[in-house]
Amino acid sequence: MFAPNLKLAFRRLAKRKLYTFLNVLGLALGLAGCGLISLYIADEWQVDRFHANGDRLYRVITRAVTKGSTSDISTVGRPLARTIREEVPEVERVVSMHEFGLPVKHNNQYFFDKQLFADEHFLPSMTFPLLAGEVETALREPFTVVLTESAARRYFGTTAVLGKTLMVADTMPFRITGVTADPGPSHMVFDQLLSMATFRKLGGEDSDQHWFTWDETCYVLLSKEADPAVAERKIAALSMKHYGQQYRQSGYDVSHVLERVPDIYLHTEAGGLNRATGSARQLYLLGAIGLFILLLA
Repeated sequence: MFAPNLKLAFRRLAKRKLYTFLNVLGLALGLAGCGLISLYIADEWQVDRFHANGDRLYRVITRAVTKGSTSDISTVGRPLARTIREEVPEVERVVSMHEFGLPVKHNNQYFFDKQLFADEHFLPSMTFPLLAGEVETALREPFTVVLTESAARRYFGTTAVLGKTLMVADTMPFRITGVTADPGPSHMVFDQLLSMATFRKLGGEDSDQHWFTWDETCYVLLSKEADPAVAERKIAALSMKHYGQQYRQSGYDVSHVLERVPDIYLHTEAGGLNRATGSARQLYLLGAIGLFILLLA
């Protein structure tokens, strides 16, 4: 019964070749368009979803209110990380980072790759697996650097680079203490991780005079039993507690908000670390357009 009906359908389609061609072409284009949109949405949705501790990993942002206007800023004052570590027991680890851009010279060739200063808590807190080196100590000492796998191959042609030297800004030799797998899709992009101890040694000391700099990126890894709301409430009050008089004199009321790291790329209003962020609203709109194209086809 099915075979004769199928043959009859094909005969009718063959008699109306142009109509059939246009319908099949429309369906194919609709499926292709919907498929491409789906791949893009899936790719965007994967950003920062790879962290093993993503459910308790947060970025601390600054919420500044002045003259009735509220601004969310992705960075914090330099003393905040140390103060969180000392005064908020719900926090297991605190990560301090600075974006930077120093040229690297190797074999008489200059490279201008993505650099981040990161402290020793960065690798143990986030899931950027090391192919070589020790997670807990790779970024502990001054003038040490961790390279991505691609960067190591670009500079040396191999990933067996532990103990070798990389010359930064023509005058600073950095000892390579780790090689990390190329990072997954993230709101932060890097080829080199320079130790935060280097930043401190070069004059970026963490002093009470730097609360107003708002130039340091801070992440916290909460303990497993911690209540995020309690931790956020304690962290929110620290800047005004320690520097409130100076902020008020400048017309600011400053607090802090915790953002889940897996939510930063699509949902933040404060921006990424060194990569433009996406938009969940845009993805929902594209999904609706893809579904409409499919139904239309």
